Amino acid sequence: MFRPPYFAWNADTLQAAADCGIRTALTVDADFSRGASTIWHPGLLQPGDVVLMHWTDTLATDLPPALAADAAGLKPAGLVDYLR
Repeated sequence: MFRPPYFAWNADTLQAAADCGIRTALTVDADFSRGASTIWHPGLLQPGDVVLMHWTDTLATDLPPALAADAAGLKPAGLVDYLR
């Protein structure tokens, strides 16, 4: 699995990843990290959205807004459980 840095990718990036044996390139729908919460589509989080979080010193304060999606009936889940 590969997430292009800063989500900057093009055909060359994807080909280089494939040449290294990577079968999945990942993008995200939302970023809850470093004190910010950004959703890159209109509205709230939706079922199937992929959320980016970073293991930083702000993780403890970044988690509650991301987990608030639970109130909307969404449940956090590990990404690897959904990749084939």
